[in-house]
Amino acid sequence: MKNPVPALATLLAILTPGFLHATGEDISAIRALYAEFENATPVTTQHFEFGDDDGSVSGKLTKTMYPGGLTKVHASYVPGDHEEVSQTFYFGPRGLFFVYETSNYWKFSPSPQEDGSTTTDTLVEQRFYFKDGACIRQLERSVTVGTKSAKKLPALIQKAPNEPQTPAEPAQAVFRRALALRGITTSEEATRFFN
Repeated sequence: MKNPVPALATLLAILTPGFLHATGEDISAIRALYAEFENATPVTTQHFEFGDDDGSVSGKLTKTMYPGGLTKVHASYVPGDHEEVSQTFYFGPRGLFFVYETSNYWKFSPSPQEDGSTTTDTLVEQRFYFKDGACIRQLERSVTVGTKSAKKLPALIQKAPNEPQTPAEPAQAVFRRALALRGITTSEEATRFFN
């Protein structure tokens, strides 16, 4: 029997998005397509709740379809006791073109914070820009404060600069997640996916 590894590697290379350089024209096209969602009236909306009683992951998934082949998939979930995640995936006629993700988590601090907290809260925002299945731009910004000051995070993150990232495995994972979530049709499928 022949070694299947080379064939499998080739298949994965084809199915996994690559990374390209973003041009100003690419980003302008993505922003224009994104703006179409702001003015569009949904054709259909599906809501799914998912999770188990064992407390592993629970959340909500909303799929909204718009005219012109536009689809928005929003997932918000709690993957344990310390984090909340929100992801919004935007699909156009040619596939996934933009992802906006936020993650809010807390952890114990090695020393007391300025506000007297013994824990810190962190808010991270990530933006992924895709063209033809490839991540062409990835931006990230984050802010960490003492837990007693956590209510300030939404205002503080707006002042933080978006730092360009080299698209890597996180972009590939986001791409695969977007395609999987777009195909979910029941709460049971969502529960299986997140567990």
